[in-house]
Amino acid sequence: MQEEIARLQQLLAESQSVSRLREERYGELLENMPLGAQEEDYSPVKKAIDKLTSEGIDDFTKYFAENSDFLRDLVSEVKIVSVNQTLLDLHGAKSEQEFIENESFAHDWWNDEWVEYYIAEISSFIAGKSFFQVERADTRVDDSPFFSRSIAYLCAGYERTWERVITLHEDITPRKAMEQELRQLNAELESRVESQTSELLESEQHFRMLIDSAPISIHQIDIDGNLLSMNEAGLNMMELDSELEIIGQPYVRCASKEDRDRITLLLEEALCGKFFEFEFTSASGRDFSSNFVPICNAEGKVQRLLGLSQDITESKQAREKLSYQARYDALTGLVNRQHFEWHAEVLIANRLEGAGEHAICFMDLDQFKVVNDTCGHFAGDELLRRISDVLQKTVRRSDILARLGGDEFAVLMEQCSLQQAQRAAEALLKQVENFQFSWEGQSFRIGISIGLVAITETTGDLTELLVQADAACYMAKERGRNRIHIYHPEDTVLAQRQGEMEWVPRINSALDENRFLLYAQAIVPLNGSTDTHYELLLRMVDEDGTVFPPGAYLPAAERYDLVNKLDTWVLENAFAFISENSEVFEGIHFISFNLSGQSIASASILNSIVEKLQKYNIDAAKICFEITENAAIANLIAATKFMNSLKALGCRFALDDVGGGLSSFGYLKNLPVDYLKIDGQFVKDMVDNPIDHEMVKSINDIGHVMGMKTIAEFVENAEIWEKLTQLGVDYAQGYGIGRPRPLAELFEPAPV
Repeated sequence: MQEEIARLQQLLAESQSVSRLREERYGELLENMPLGAQEEDYSPVKKAIDKLTSEGIDDFTKYFAENSDFLRDLVSEVKIVSVNQTLLDLHGAKSEQEFIENESFAHDWWNDEWVEYYIAEISSFIAGKSFFQVERADTRVDDSPFFSRSIAYLCAGYERTWERVITLHEDITPRKAMEQELRQLNAELESRVESQTSELLESEQHFRMLIDSAPISIHQIDIDGNLLSMNEAGLNMMELDSELEIIGQPYVRCASKEDRDRITLLLEEALCGKFFEFEFTSASGRDFSSNFVPICNAEGKVQRLLGLSQDITESKQAREKLSYQARYDALTGLVNRQHFEWHAEVLIANRLEGAGEHAICFMDLDQFKVVNDTCGHFAGDELLRRISDVLQKTVRRSDILARLGGDEFAVLMEQCSLQQAQRAAEALLKQVENFQFSWEGQSFRIGISIGLVAITETTGDLTELLVQADAACYMAKERGRNRIHIYHPEDTVLAQRQGEMEWVPRINSALDENRFLLYAQAIVPLNGSTDTHYELLLRMVDEDGTVFPPGAYLPAAERYDLVNKLDTWVLENAFAFISENSEVFEGIHFISFNLSGQSIASASILNSIVEKLQKYNIDAAKICFEITENAAIANLIAATKFMNSLKALGCRFALDDVGGGLSSFGYLKNLPVDYLKIDGQFVKDMVDNPIDHEMVKSINDIGHVMGMKTIAEFVENAEIWEKLTQLGVDYAQGYGIGRPRPLAELFEPAPV
């Protein structure tokens, strides 16, 4: 098409004796960024490639071409991990699910073109190329066609597994449309030249206006590598005022000095008839995507080059940002958990190859919550950034420091013995101890609990290593915080900690599958009253049908923040049961629910209780909530607010395990408590132990003086019953009175 325009220019020159006409400009209009982005997991493909390689297959291009059905099945295992909104908009998809379904193999779009595409892409990855790009026809969700340019590349750090492949998509339909329009204009121009020169000039002027209005740089280069022309958009991109500044100048001067040698080689290749697309940085520091299109005469000899360039500075920055975010924490700039775990997996994989000693250090800030709660999350974020700087300056250059999330950090120490790692951990501990954080006139000192684990020949997989490190870190906190605990396999306390961690998935599974049961245990009056009282207790049913009491799983639930979920389950199911059996509950004085310290500090739990009392139309006076003494003291302000809110509705409250913490009873004056439950550790031995007897007596007397009823736990025999009656304790509860029974069974109608 360029040769024909040149011929037309020659005809115009001859017919009108014009000294010179500028070369016509051609190009394709490309849309600006942002790009559509798609993240995929190619690990199944990588595993298949490795298997085929082990079987002696080395020419995958040929193999896939001969086994297209195998390729189709293999590609169908590629999983789309995520897509951005730009890509959804590009495909006209309303949701990620709709996009994935459109891209699935349920649609009949597998053809020779897609076979060639995946052969080329996978072969490119196998060859270790940094990226693969292609232009192709595509369809949107509504089956409307469009053209796209796709660039696929393996994320840094996943070259070994192919778990993360990023594909960037650009809609080039406008460029294709421009190309078609230019061809149509060229045909029209040729027809008019043959009939009338004036019509040719008019078309030329229109065409020049079209080129100058294009938002991409359109330029021509002669066989010596000098610029012949450049449109208005190109001049603006290069920060030039006029074509006179660049006509006759070497094209490579548009590029930065670092890119000039590479572009010179590409020019030489293009002048030999080869088409090239490439990226370069301009002399002003902008990034461009460009190409060289050879323009040949009738004999096939290259006469000049047509160039199309688009400013991709923003899109490149977005791409680099995406790659960065895949590896680094946005708040602190440290390596993120995902990238840290990848490095750890590499060390674990090499542990049997004599690669030296390594260690991993888990760190959890002490008193971070105090800063967050006192000064807000902005202060908490700033503290994390400053602590990150402190830690980064302390670790070795070869160490990998990561933020795992929240206030948790970790260091991967390669080629480091456990003894050396301990010294490094002590240095970290000291630096954090010396650090003082100031915010709006307030100063804070924090500590750090560190768990240290050696990576040895006996180290299992990554999950096991992380569990060990987390357990060691927890033990550092348990033993007073701001200290180091080294993991040893024979450590029985750590073994118990890991055992608790194993309960977490079992609890979550039981919640998901509704494998919990409500039990009830009687609370009996000691004053001859016929009032009926029950405490609701929770039991977990394992997958094999085993029923576990709270003591088996509750410590793990409290430690791993699952107790709120358990309290929510109890409240929902208990209130529903009471509503369904309202006639039975009319004869019951009150029902007790146990609430954790976490729940009494939760506004959502409080709102949920109020909502359920209204929803099920339950008499609040028949509901009593039990809170342990330690939980109430630890959350005194929250507990008081929680209790006052529900007391206003008529609910009752019992303080559980009173005396177990040996706390002062001064706090009782501020808590609206109806019942004191005397800790069972004093009750069960009060017959033989005078100290326990006096403790029970004291708690009972204090409760009565303050207008509260008392309940004794662990009443296991008649002798204890008698002693409690003599002391004037109001209620008793224990195996000697009645064992816990399933709630549904307890209230079944008596057989006729």
